[in-house]
Amino acid sequence: MFMKTVARSMPLFAVLLGLSTVAHAQSAAKPSNPDAAAARAEIQRTFGFTPTFLAAVPDLAIAGAWQELRDLQISQTTALPSATKELIGLAVAAQVPCKYCTYTHAQFAQLSGATKEQVAEAVVLSGMTRHWSTFMNGVQLDEGKFRRTSPT
Repeated sequence: MFMKTVARSMPLFAVLLGLSTVAHAQSAAKPSNPDAAAARAEIQRTFGFTPTFLAAVPDLAIAGAWQELRDLQISQTTALPSATKELIGLAVAAQVPCKYCTYTHAQFAQLSGATKEQVAEAVVLSGMTRHWSTFMNGVQLDEGKFRRTSPT
């Protein structure tokens, strides 16, 4: 259940990076707890505005949602470079599918240094992965045999 909830919410986090607008007037109201207030203030400082989708996150969840986004997706100090993270996000978004995330990750991949060819290749690879997954599951390949005959 938890993983399904996380999987459904992941496209929302990607919207922050491209399709955000200034938050509604109601989001300007003071959060009801100090952690929420601190997270919303940091979001505002980071982007110069509060993305609409983050403004809609309840106070109870905003600090954790912001920490996840800040410390992994937009951080420059993770193991993966920004362009690679955006290409992965694009490939996943194309398969989900989420038009908002697809657009945003494609734009930010290029802003992070990915070429148009790399963007296209990420999308083609995501389609190929789905294609072969559909085939292998459909013909019910023996997983044990598959693993034994695949390169290690």
